[in-house]
Amino acid sequence: MMDKLQAALSTGAGVVALIALIIAEAPFFLILAGMAGVATLARFLYESWTYEERMEEYERKMQSYSLLI
Repeated sequence: MMDKLQAALSTGAGVVALIALIIAEAPFFLILAGMAGVATLARFLYESWTYEERMEEYERKMQSYSLLI
């Protein structure tokens, strides 16, 4: 059990060190591009998940609008 835990910790530390090295050596614009990509993906997922709710609200507004006319 301790061997697995120790191996997992050393592997995790190695991964963290590798990620830190990549970030330190990566040009600034690549990091910004990656952040922009993540933001775009988050926006797309949000829009996809809330589409039906927004569509139902739109249809309710259109029905009440047509009743007002």
